[in-house]
Amino acid sequence: MSKATVKPSLFVCGLILAYEIGCSADSYVVATRSAANSGGVVVDSGSVVVDSGDGGQRSVLGRDGGITADAGKISKYFEDKTGKTNPAGLPDADVKKLIAGGPVGKLRWLYPYHETVFPGGTLAPSFMWDGDPATEAIYLRVKSNNFEYKTVTEPRFALASTITLGQVSDGVAKRQPQFKIPQDIWDIACQLTEGKADPFSIELSTLVNGTVAGPIRSQFYIAPGSVRGSVYYTRHGEVPGLTSGSVSSNGALMLIPPRESARPLLQDYKGVCTGCHAISANGSRLIAQNYGGVPTIPNEGYSFQLDPVKGPTEPISINGDNAELVALYPDGSKYLAQSQSPMGCWMFWNSAKLMGGVLYTNTEATLYNATTGKVVVNTNIPPGAIMPMFSPDGTRLVFNDYQNIVDMGFTLAVMAYDTATDKATDYKVLRREPDSGSTHPAWPNFLPDNKAVVFERTDSPDFCGTAAEQFSSMATATDEPVSVSGPLSDLYIIDVTDGSLTLLAKAMGFNTPDDYKSENTFFPFAANDLHHNYNVTVSPVASGGYFWVFFDSPRNYGNLGMTRAIWGAAIDIQPDGHYTSDPSHPPFYLPGQEYRSSNHRAVAVLNPCKNVGFPCATGIDCCRGYCSASSGGVCTPPYQGCSNRDERCTTAADCCEPGNICINGFCAYVPLL
Repeated sequence: MSKATVKPSLFVCGLILAYEIGCSADSYVVATRSAANSGGVVVDSGSVVVDSGDGGQRSVLGRDGGITADAGKISKYFEDKTGKTNPAGLPDADVKKLIAGGPVGKLRWLYPYHETVFPGGTLAPSFMWDGDPATEAIYLRVKSNNFEYKTVTEPRFALASTITLGQVSDGVAKRQPQFKIPQDIWDIACQLTEGKADPFSIELSTLVNGTVAGPIRSQFYIAPGSVRGSVYYTRHGEVPGLTSGSVSSNGALMLIPPRESARPLLQDYKGVCTGCHAISANGSRLIAQNYGGVPTIPNEGYSFQLDPVKGPTEPISINGDNAELVALYPDGSKYLAQSQSPMGCWMFWNSAKLMGGVLYTNTEATLYNATTGKVVVNTNIPPGAIMPMFSPDGTRLVFNDYQNIVDMGFTLAVMAYDTATDKATDYKVLRREPDSGSTHPAWPNFLPDNKAVVFERTDSPDFCGTAAEQFSSMATATDEPVSVSGPLSDLYIIDVTDGSLTLLAKAMGFNTPDDYKSENTFFPFAANDLHHNYNVTVSPVASGGYFWVFFDSPRNYGNLGMTRAIWGAAIDIQPDGHYTSDPSHPPFYLPGQEYRSSNHRAVAVLNPCKNVGFPCATGIDCCRGYCSASSGGVCTPPYQGCSNRDERCTTAADCCEPGNICINGFCAYVPLL
């Protein structure tokens, strides 16, 4: 190992690359590298960047704006910004006072939640706490096994407000303090994480009118892998001047590419609201529905091919009712339109349409060719299938079997599916809710290993949670809690083999199922943020040792108030394939989404694959399934020997790393802890 110590003043220190020594400085970076090439640190003057514009408090090693160079991969990182040139400009006595701490008082963490697991390779999260708009400075320290960042700085202030139907209320908005680690430093933390064995501790003290509070402490984890591909969601009710897109209040389909902020993919398409959508697991096909706006106007539907450069290509037109929340086959070749009875999903809208004289073209679940729109016949799929979803590998089908008006959607069923014959077989009732009960199984999704199904249990036969946008009172996050009207909906996982039903307690704000029963939540705003979890979906591949689920929920986001937003949660992979205890972790706010709009139905899919010779991060990016790191990250043909993590496999024996298992065709890392 060798240490590169970069000091803040070029004029005093010169270009010093040393072991433990260097000229004295009050704020500095120490980056320890694994030996590479020459066996030591080899960095020329063009690779040392010192930003003297802020007092020499930032030093960055590397040509690409990150801590990288020809000398090999960084293995440890330490940055101290608490010295004389600290960003807050505090004198030494105040810095020492702030670091020493004081009574905690009412100071508490609001976000992230304790022990949240973040996917690696994302935009940096905002750290938020109950704070005072008069906060002068903070001391923040984030530390893991191989990473430490500490600073004395002024907080960043954001405007908190209450949201109703995506609009700002007339209530009083408050400035709320928060802090975000610089993106390049967060990237280093993601690079250096050791996953489950490596918690990141975080502590915070504040200085308000000369009085110190804190420190308050928490911890989180970063997975050693990102959510692969991109995330799509529907946005409604955008607030002019407060969000990043246009000022349209119509629905828009938004896209969040890796490490980027959301941008519109389809907005006001053909002049009306673009709402329900489905994207194939491989990212090649989009089915979207445009709402006519009133029950007497038929909806329109479109099937797009997604081009990685051009975006959606010119679509084919399909019946709008058949385009509502379809199940796309993973390769985008076909889609299953759900049963369109006047009952079931969107029952109130559907009934209104019937009363308005608009009849459905098919009231039975029907399979279609996605490129021609033609019906695929004799599939053996039950006619009452609603909210269907293919498994990520295309071999299974799960749905709510809305058999008849008496059944009322109480049955969750699975079938095997053969894409060569387009036949569904081996019908199995996975769960049937009691007829006398009030819960219905909704929005089922297979985990990538096909061993379990994540779904919602909701008290609404509408299934969709539309009314949850209606907030029955208005307040900011630091006032009395806002109450939310709308159907109750909780997240569960069911083991496909034995039917064991398990609450995803941590993903919903409870440390244990017993806490769920007693409403003892770790969410800061308690009951106000509970039991409204909608439109759950699952990313099609494992990454960083986890599966990743996404859902939308109206709840408080830190100290910024309530909004309906997209949340994600890590799910522990069970090597034995049995999911009989809660595998979830506390949720994270999806980075990059627009805030203060009403965001629905996140779908995480892979990006369209790249051919040989194109740049890649992992084999998942490549059509052939292999990415050569030695060539700087380039898609390659299959090669002899074992497969690296996230490269193509058929069985676990194909994987190089001991303990890796083959999940949905790729070698997946599964932590031992």
